[in-house]
Amino acid sequence: MSSAAPNCYGQRRLLAFITDPQSITRILAHLGLPTELQAAAKEARPSAVGRVAGGRAAHFDDELTVRARLHVDASARIDFTYRVARAADDVALVLGRTVQVLTTPQGELLLAQPRFVTEFLQRWRDAIVESA
Repeated sequence: MSSAAPNCYGQRRLLAFITDPQSITRILAHLGLPTELQAAAKEARPSAVGRVAGGRAAHFDDELTVRARLHVDASARIDFTYRVARAADDVALVLGRTVQVLTTPQGELLLAQPRFVTEFLQRWRDAIVESA
């Protein structure tokens, strides 16, 4: 799937689309986000904009490493960059950035972090401190 990005009109590609409810629940739980989609939808809904650069080919048997960095500020958005590289030689295959802004169920942009985002960011910080 390919389309023009709404702001820069550059090419945009869908890299993955997860539809299995159990997989979605496991991913949300791993990230410390609400697993009850109805509960989260009452507070906020994400709208994501992503940009990917690179595009070197990986081979079927390549081992890949993914490094992600969360950029935190006080706004009601989740902003992270990531790098996918071939593990054998650390050659970057893809560099990307995703920004998720949050809206109310009525479509209004949130300017302050909802409670579940604040709690998620605190768990993220705690995990970083524990691993250091």
